[in-house]
This record gives sequence, C-alpha cells and structure tokens, in this order.
Amino acid sequence: MSEIVLRNLSKSYGENPVISDLNLNIKSGVTTCLMGPSGCGKTTLLRLIAGLEKPDSGEIMSEARKISYVFQEDRLSEDFSVISNIRFVVGKTMNSEDIRNLLKEFELGDVIDKPVRELSGGMKRRVAIARALSATYDLLILDEPLKGLDEKLKQHVMEVIKNHTKGKTVIYVTHDSTEADVMGARVICLEKT
Repeated sequence: MSEIVLRNLSKSYGENPVISDLNLNIKSGVTTCLMGPSGCGKTTLLRLIAGLEKPDSGEIMSEARKISYVFQEDRLSEDFSVISNIRFVVGKTMNSEDIRNLLKEFELGDVIDKPVRELSGGMKRRVAIARALSATYDLLILDEPLKGLDEKLKQHVMEVIKNHTKGKTVIYVTHDSTEADVMGARVICLEKT
C-alpha cells in the first residue's frame, strides 16, 4: 500500500477553522504519531482520513480500503460478551482459540465470557483495542487508545499493539511523547489553526 497523502486539506465547523491548508504524507508500513495541543484538529483529521467526514477543500489520496479504528470512546456492544464483541467484527475469519489468545495478551482471559457492561473502564478500553487489532485492515487508526489506563498497563498494552502492528500502517494520536517513543513512531506535530 502506498502512503496517505493529504494536499491543501481544510475543514471548518461553521466559522471555526479546525484544519487549514494542511499538507502531509503518512508513510505506509510504519506507525505515525500525531501530536499537538487540544483543539488542533487531530481527531478531525483522523475522521477525514477514515472518510467519516468530508473536507471543505483539498484532497486525501489513500489506497486504504479497510480501516480499523479505535475511537476515543470504546463503542462496544455492552450486552455482548467480550468474545462476542470480537466475533462481531471478525466473523469466521478468526477462530475462537485465536480470539481467546489475543484477549489473554491483553490480560482479559478471566472475563472473556462476561458481558462488556460488567467490565471496568480500563478493561473495556483493552477490548476496544483488541477488537481493532483483530479486524482485517490496511490502516489502523488509534485515537488516544490508552486513555484511562494506568502506567504499568499502558506499557504492556503498547507492547501488544507494537507486536501486532509490525510492518502495518498505523496512525496513533496521543498527548504523551513517551507513548510515541515506545511505539517507535514517526512523530508529526500539529498546531492550532
């Protein structure tokens, strides 16, 4: 897959410009970390790249057809079990043993059959990440994926993400430069418009 190229990209909400005339190349096969102050358009940029929103002007050139996304909110099916949340995304492309092994990597082995509504916030976050990693994708988008996890758990989850995304195109948003370092990411700093 070739890189994602953004040319003269602009996006406003009413009178509020969020992204203005942005030019950017996101390399394929590596993790790119987007950083910048709150309100600089990181999440908006992710939504534009994913095709969830349309730019006001400019273009996005990408060959990514299958995008897996961890949003800032977990977006899980609360009444489904943990394993059913994964199964919902992967269908029959991944067997139950592989799903269970992935969930064990995230230290979720004891809650695999529990309904998501019974889990803590940190557990739900890990289920959301595991679900995104289990999908078939050309591009993985992670919008503050470690929000709400303690430091020890963050380190562990970053290692799991890193192991599963070697050689894949990943866009990762964080406010923490340590996460970018651990992920071995190429860092792009965005500024407020």
